Formats: sequence, C-alpha cells, structure tokens
Amino acid sequence: MISKRIIELHGGNIELISKEHLGSTFSVILKMGSEHYKDDDLLVEIDKENKLISVNNYENFQKLILVIDDNDDLRFSLKNQLEELNFNVIESKNGKEALIIALSKNPDLIITDVMMPLMDGKEFCKVIKSNFETSHIPVIMITALGDISEKVEGIKLGADAYLEKPFNMKVLNAYVHNLLNSRGILKKVTTNKTKDKFDSPDEKLISDLIMIVEQNMTNYNLSVDLLAEKIGLSKSSLFRKVKGLTGLSPNEFVTQIKMNRAAELLKNNKGMRISDVAHESGYNDARYFSTTFKKFFGKSPKDY
Repeated sequence: MISKRIIELHGGNIELISKEHLGSTFSVILKMGSEHYKDDDLLVEIDKENKLISVNNYENFQKLILVIDDNDDLRFSLKNQLEELNFNVIESKNGKEALIIALSKNPDLIITDVMMPLMDGKEFCKVIKSNFETSHIPVIMITALGDISEKVEGIKLGADAYLEKPFNMKVLNAYVHNLLNSRGILKKVTTNKTKDKFDSPDEKLISDLIMIVEQNMTNYNLSVDLLAEKIGLSKSSLFRKVKGLTGLSPNEFVTQIKMNRAAELLKNNKGMRISDVAHESGYNDARYFSTTFKKFFGKSPKDY
C-alpha cells in the first residue's frame, strides 16, 4: 500500500502479473523528466538567510528533538532535515531505548514511528503521556497505516499530531513549530517578571491562572471547578485551553506550580521541615506530598 502511494506521488503506477504456482511479477512504471510534477512537488534549495528558523524568531538551536524509527533511511532523512533548521536531534531505533533517552534527556519534542520492535510507538506514547515527568512533551506519530481507527487510538493515547506516510516535510515542520511555540508560552509567562505585557490573550490567560494558584496555594479546596469559576471559563473550556497551551491538564498544571513552589522553598530554606514545605505548597498530607515530589523530580524532598 505504501509503495503504491509513493509511486503515484511520482506520477507513475504499479502493475502486477501473477500466475498460479509460478509466482508474481510487480512492474513499476515512472515518467522520465520532471515536467509532470507541480511546482510545489519539487524540492527547492532553501535560502540560507530565509530558513524556517526566521519564522517567529524561534531559537531552534536550543530545542532538542528525539526521532524514533527503526527505518535507518527515514530516521537519517528526518535528522538531516531537522538539523538543517538548526534543531538539535537525537535518534533511537526502538521505543524501549527511546524511553530511557526521553527520561534522561527531556527532549522538547518527540517524533516517533508506530511500528517498531521491542516497544511500538503507541505503547511508547502511552508511557510518555502517563509519566508526569514527560507528559508535557509533544509527540508526533508517523505511520504507514491509513486506518482511521489507528489514528483515533494514537490520539487517545495522547499523541499531539498524527502523520501518515508518505508525508510532506513542510507539514511536519508546521506541526513541529506550532507545538513548540505553544509549549513555549508557559515558560515565557513564568519567566515574565512584570507580568503586564503579553503578546497574546493566551499568555495572559496562563499568567492569570498562575496568579490564582499562587494566591490560593494553601487553600486545600482549590479545584479545577474553582479555578474555572475564578478565570471565567467552563470546566471543559479551561481543560481545552490549558491542555492546548501547555500540554498539561489543569490538575497537572496546578501540580507543576506547587512542585516549583516546593523546590523553591527547599532551596532557600535548608532547615525547613518537610511538613512545613508541604503545607506552604498546598498539601495537608506530608506523605502524599513527598510521594508526588519524588514522582515529579525523581528524588525525595529530603534528597533534593
């Protein structure tokens, strides 16, 4: 199926002659020259001064992308094209190896094939999205399977985008930049000291949410319902906005702010009791706080 589609994209066709007990012959017929291609189908060298890096002034060279595919040619091609856009790229041939890399390197974005040995892309995506330390990482899944149910399953597992082979690199680039730009909003807002100048309503929304959580840090009744009420959105609208802008659910978003607060307290108050840190971070159960902290940072509050 994938061979047929690739051949058709080149304006050709594939024929089959099959004889029982003798075998089958596949013939690929391709047109000569390039006149039959549309202008958009031809690869044009990119002007070095007008690379995609200039779009939104995005600092691609600071971003790390993990590419996972057991097909050496495709993986090599993706790596080369992403590096031409000044991304840092690391590779993996299977999901199991990639999982270790993702946990240790914390990439900004992951591009993974679906069909792979040891651990396939769907299982990999499920693990990544269920682990709090990696659930914020955008995942783009690519597959040779055109079945709608396959795409639906991938999206349900948490994939942020789904591409069917063969795909246009321009489409992949668009997904990469949109996902990275949206994830960058949270970082920009949290590092904005004045918090009074924003490039978009989305940035102001995230800033307002952070302020509400910080003002209600020790309010044990703080919930998604209360957050939605204070920000003036329905619960479902709040979920869609926060998930789309940060990659986190509202509960994960609140937990991240609380964990950052706890880490700040531990760094600046060496003699502070863990129970007091838990209270100041919005937890009335020190044991549950320690468990959440270890899951988030990979070490206990005491070790931290």
